[in-house]
Formats: sequence, C-alpha cells, structure tokens
Amino acid sequence: MAIREREITATIDTDVAWHAPPRWLPSTFHALAYRDFFLLWLAQITNSLSLWMEQVARPVLVLLVTGSEVHLGLVVAARGLPQLFMGPVAGVVADRFDRRVVILGSKVSGMAVNIVFAAIILSGQLELWHIYVTAVLRSLSNAFDNPARQALIPSLVPPKLVMNAFAVNSGSMQLVRIAAASVAGFSLALFGVGGTFGIVAAVSITPVIITYFMKIPTWARVEVRKEESWMHSMAEGFRFAWKEKIIFAILVLLAIQSIFGTPYIQVFVPILALKFLDFGFLSILGIEESRAAEVGLGLLLGASGVGALLGTVIIATIGERLSHRGLIVISGLSLYGLAICAMGISSYFPAILPFLFVMIVGIGQSMLMPVKNVLLMEYSPNEIRGRIMSLQSLDRGLTTLGSSGGGLLAALIGAPFAMALYGLAVVVGTVVTAIVIPALRRVD
Repeated sequence: MAIREREITATIDTDVAWHAPPRWLPSTFHALAYRDFFLLWLAQITNSLSLWMEQVARPVLVLLVTGSEVHLGLVVAARGLPQLFMGPVAGVVADRFDRRVVILGSKVSGMAVNIVFAAIILSGQLELWHIYVTAVLRSLSNAFDNPARQALIPSLVPPKLVMNAFAVNSGSMQLVRIAAASVAGFSLALFGVGGTFGIVAAVSITPVIITYFMKIPTWARVEVRKEESWMHSMAEGFRFAWKEKIIFAILVLLAIQSIFGTPYIQVFVPILALKFLDFGFLSILGIEESRAAEVGLGLLLGASGVGALLGTVIIATIGERLSHRGLIVISGLSLYGLAICAMGISSYFPAILPFLFVMIVGIGQSMLMPVKNVLLMEYSPNEIRGRIMSLQSLDRGLTTLGSSGGGLLAALIGAPFAMALYGLAVVVGTVVTAIVIPALRRVD
C-alpha cells in the first residue's frame, strides 16, 4: 500500500493547500467541490450526452439504410479503427502537450463532424459511405480525448478523492446514458433519424464552451523530455505496461471486455430490439407499434444505465475505504459477462427479462470501470499516465474485431445465441486471467 500512496502523491505538489469540501455536500460528490474537476466533469456529461444519443441513432440509421447486420458490425468496426491505431499516438500527445488543449481540440473536431453529418442527413443526400467516414472521424476525435482527460483527473482533486472522482465521473456518465438512450429512443420516434442527429450536433457545442474555461494547475503539467523521440516515448509506455503486472492484467481484462463485451450495446441490443423483442406493452404509453422498437431500444440502454448508476453511487460513497479492489474488478467483469449471456437467451421470453439482465450488465460494468481507472492511475506516474490511458483506448479499439465478428455471428446463428456466446467468452476470459495473473487478486 505504501508504494501506491507514494506513486499517487509523487506528482502532486505537497505545498498545495487543497480546500475541504463544504459540509453540506454529501461525501458521494466531494470531488465536485473542486472547480476544474467540476468543469471537466460537466463538459464530459454534455459530450457523453451527444455520444450516447449518436450510439443509439447510428445503428438504427445503418439498419434503415441497409437492413444488414453485417453492415452494422462493420460500421461499429470502422468507428473502432482510429482508437486501435491512433491510441498510442494519442497517449504520447497527452503526455507531451497541454492536456486541456488536447481535450478542447478533440471536442471541437467532434462537434464539427456532428454538425456536418446532421446537415447531410437532413438535406437528403446521405449515402452509405457518409456513415462509415463520419464514424471514423468521430472516433478519431474521441481517441485523443480519452487519455488526456482521464490522465488529468488525479491532478484536479486531492489524492484521497481520486477514487471518488473516478466514481463520480463514471456514475454521472451512466446517468447520462440513461437519459441519452431514452431521449434518443423517443427522438427517433418523434423526429426521425435526421432530427435526432440534429439534436446530437446541437448538444455537442456545449462541451466545447465549458472546456474553454478550464484551467490546469502549473504544478500538474508534465515536464517533457524534448530530446526524446515520439517513437521512444510510445515504446516506453508499452514497456511500462508490460512490466507492471497489475496494469498488464487490467489491460488484458479490458481487451476481453472490448472484444466480447462491448458489442452487446452496439450490435446485439439494437438487433434484438429491432428484430426479436416484443415491445407491445409500450402501446399503453401511446407509442405506435411501428415506433415501439426504437423506443424499446432506448429504454433497454437506459435500463443498463440505471444498473450502472446504482453500482457507481455505491463505489463513490465508499471511496477510499474500498478494499479488495482486484477482486471487485474480476467479479464485476464476470457478472457483466454472465448477464450478457443470460440476456441473449432471455430474448425469446417476455421483454421484462431482457430489461432485468441488461440492468445487471450495467451493475457489473459499474463495479469495474472506476476501480480499474484508479488502479491504472495509482500504478503509473503522472508523466506516463497519458500513454497508459491510451493503451486502455487501444483495448476499446479491439471492439472493431468483436463487433465485426458479432455481426457475422448474428447473421449465421441468430443474435440471441451469438450474444450468449460472447457473454460466456467474457466469463471464461476473466477467470483465466485471474488464475494466470494472481497479483491482481491480491490488490487491496
């Protein structure tokens, strides 16, 4: 424990006088008492709102244009390619330049892509290649945002609130996920795909404005070794991750989640909602049968966010008192995989069961995300954090492989069984990793 404390405080000026959070603020939200973390958090909430709405609307758009599960998987794959190839470069950028400027540039480019894509759809000039190209460009902008933003968090709050900050950030994203998925579902039903992407474009302007007003403490800035080449810097990040067993184990688990877990939300749930599940009960709310599937898709994704929100609120409240964090990561990902498997099978039953299991998926994910982020930060010094977090983005880029395979497998054996197999693969991969790298199980 002493090593982790030394590493996490090594990059924070001991002369900095962190003010105490106000007494009226519940301990669950203490990290929000610090101005620049609050702005970072608020910018990410609005950015995530546009991202989640787009992630609900884009699969619907692909299926409307092509009717093909294969194209759906390929579009998701196209979105993952920039993170797969640009992740390490983005990490070096985050460690060599002002992280606030990197985040701002990412959000400006994302806003521009959203505005252009919405204009194309609303003008009636949409072609299939537009969907692929904008998916790549949107992912490219996001690839540079993630490592810079997450590497910045430990510098914006006191050391004892780092776990709280990551949990608050993760929990808030789940709350946004609930709202965005539901709003996107109703927006698709009321305004169509074009109107929904118009809303996405409008929302993406806000995080640009908020990020502009952020300030980064001078003591938190990275001292760059100018004589060091970019390739050497990139290789240093890979070497550090390879040698540090805890970081390596977490990255392996994230790779498993990315390949076999993440496609549930981008490939399997849209297919199940639009082609398998019966949302006839939505007629009680006055939803027309022709629009029930789109609304049901939004509600399913929202249910997953409800589960994730519940889990992250608990993690944020416990904060630094949380123990057995390695086992929490392992059990969280195992629960995540089991629930994905059960949801695939349950799609042949009344819709209430898929709603239940997708909520459990969210709980499992919420147990994993904030804890693994803190462990990655604790086991890496400030000057290399951008590169370590970019390797996490690299893992998410592996969704490319999983989504492509998921779309093909769904076309061959049906989405329910394909989803069940992917969930089972998450569980098996997690258990094997925990056995092969026992150091992760022992992390307190």
